[in-house]
Amino acid sequence: MRSMFKPLIRKLIYKMLRREVWGYWYMTSQSGVGADPDLKELRKPWADPYSGHLLLMISLFSMLFSDGEFDKSDSLVFNWDPIFFGMGPESFKYNRLTLQQAILTQMEQGGWMGVCCEPNMVFIVCNQFPLIATRYTDVFNGTNMIDDVLPKYKAAWDKRGMMAEN
Repeated sequence: MRSMFKPLIRKLIYKMLRREVWGYWYMTSQSGVGADPDLKELRKPWADPYSGHLLLMISLFSMLFSDGEFDKSDSLVFNWDPIFFGMGPESFKYNRLTLQQAILTQMEQGGWMGVCCEPNMVFIVCNQFPLIATRYTDVFNGTNMIDDVLPKYKAAWDKRGMMAEN
């Protein structure tokens, strides 16, 4: 059964790297008054779409199939190359660990509240993807990074009064 699912999951991962899947982020990253009512001008857009969803997919792939394919340098490449605007092609290159580090660094910079899923908005559910992926990476690599990350994440939400006892 594993041999049947491995190529399928790999194709889904590569689909996530296609610009038509993630290209909306460039426009979305500018925000708008609907998400940020105090906004006086649009934010500078950015095309780099690194994603906790993708991180979960590649971490699961690595763990399920004991395969380090996405640990190779630049094994995950987002190519940004719109024809009619921009300053020319850009590439955003990651592997499993550099993608995870980019997301965890952004969490740390935001006081461990999580990474914005939409401009000016952080959703607990969206941030479960990179947290679960970090645990999968721990299982695959024999590490224990999640035990450092989870208490900081939970403390940040506790401090905001967003966590109930149950």
